Amino acid sequence: MDLLDSEPIEQVILKGHVKSAVKIPAGWAIELSWDRPVKNLIVSSRGVSMSLESSKLYVAYFNLVPRGSMDEVWKGVYREMYGMASSLEWGGVFRKVPRLVTSPGLSRLKAILQDLRLSSRLADFLSADGSFLSLLSDVKPDGFTIEVSAVPLQATGPLQFQVTRYFNDPEELTFVCVLEKLMTRGMGYEKKFMRIMDLFDRAVILASKLAEELRVESLKAAQGTEGAAEV
Repeated sequence: MDLLDSEPIEQVILKGHVKSAVKIPAGWAIELSWDRPVKNLIVSSRGVSMSLESSKLYVAYFNLVPRGSMDEVWKGVYREMYGMASSLEWGGVFRKVPRLVTSPGLSRLKAILQDLRLSSRLADFLSADGSFLSLLSDVKPDGFTIEVSAVPLQATGPLQFQVTRYFNDPEELTFVCVLEKLMTRGMGYEKKFMRIMDLFDRAVILASKLAEELRVESLKAAQGTEGAAEV
């Protein structure tokens, strides 16, 4: 049963915080008005036949650097973080332990983006945070990724062209988190969903902290270069 046309239960759970909810081809785009980092969410659902379960896909957006504020330093940070896209892996034999690794898909992108440098710095940064790992262990998602937006939402034209153009001249820095999970309607659904939102918030807070660190490092490196040139 396709549930894309039904108003998502997440919209009901978020109740007074929903600024707008718009039906889109992928599901529902929900804009939130609250004092939390993630204010834009896409919810997609597909029901499991003869079951209260539904396969959920959540996409959360957090804009760190808006249009008009992307100077050359932030553009450099964007390109660095592009190569840090991370995805979830479950390790361990008797007890599954979550950790983030560099997304495998980045290797294929190097054929398109020759200046792309792969790095595990974001994955390591997230994996070192106890609160983030605790949320992952609690939520137990079937899949989770975090990356910077590769193209603007309103982009048109061939995807490869848009990806290359935006990599070289990004207009904003937006983190995108994607989480997949089989959810069961009933008691505990609201708590589980809000833990997912907590996970999204923690992820983008950490990613933003790392982005700020990269910016400071870039500025210090530029100052060092200028000082050496003066000597």
